[in-house]
Amino acid sequence: MIPQDPTLFTGSLRFNLDPFDKHSDEEINGLIKKAGLEYLLEGTSKQELADKKKKEEEESKKKELMPDIESDQEEKDEKSTDENSKSDEKDAEEDAEKKAEKE
Repeated sequence: MIPQDPTLFTGSLRFNLDPFDKHSDEEINGLIKKAGLEYLLEGTSKQELADKKKKEEEESKKKELMPDIESDQEEKDEKSTDENSKSDEKDAEEDAEKKAEKE
């Protein structure tokens, strides 16, 4: 008969990996990461860890693109300001001409 208890190990992950405490925490953590099991250290599932990494990558890509978007917006603002200045100057000239005609 095979037991149906899902528990394979008792105690902590640290104890099960190094029951005689011969290695440092840094060594154990490094080996866990090397084995691709770092999600066990964070207390999350593998899918949650993958989602977190994906979200972080997307945010970093957005941050990389932001300076380009901001510089494009600044250029548009400068053009708009230049066009408004030219329009204001033209309006002022027309007003001056109208005043001169009335006199």
